[in-house]
Amino acid sequence: MEIFSLRFLGILLLAIVILRFMARRKKKGPSIVRAKQIPIRGQKLTTPIAPDTPLDCLLDEGKIFGEDFKDKSLPELPHGENCQCELTGVIRQSHDWFNNPPEKDEKITTDLGRLERNEYRYYKYMLIAHHQDSEDADRQTYVDLAENVSVAEDFKERVANKLSVINKEISSSM
Repeated sequence: MEIFSLRFLGILLLAIVILRFMARRKKKGPSIVRAKQIPIRGQKLTTPIAPDTPLDCLLDEGKIFGEDFKDKSLPELPHGENCQCELTGVIRQSHDWFNNPPEKDEKITTDLGRLERNEYRYYKYMLIAHHQDSEDADRQTYVDLAENVSVAEDFKERVANKLSVINKEISSSM
């Protein structure tokens, strides 16, 4: 067999392709191994969102307390006389906590009915801003926060109507 023959070069080229393919297969190795799953535990404070909810309850609503969170110690409950706050356990794996976003379709029940997450945030901020126990500096802060939440104009009107009715009731009872 001659070295420069077409047959020899074809066989040599085929052998190189096969060897290269086999070498790539060996390099891939096993798939990525996940790190150890660490459970993250805490307690979430929940309360009904309504105009008669105490200010401390509104401010703490939705916070998660525990060793692995910003707020380490639980608040003293009840906050006040009308406090309806509850603590529920939260346990998630570290991988799920950081890689899986919260469900976007989750609806939250309030006195206005079931609200989307953005509507709920807007309503909560407006309740805090218009709460009779809020300080003036906090009121403006929460109005600004509410303005940054994107919700439909008809929902904003619904909340404004609800708040105006509540303000009339408060001023007539004084």
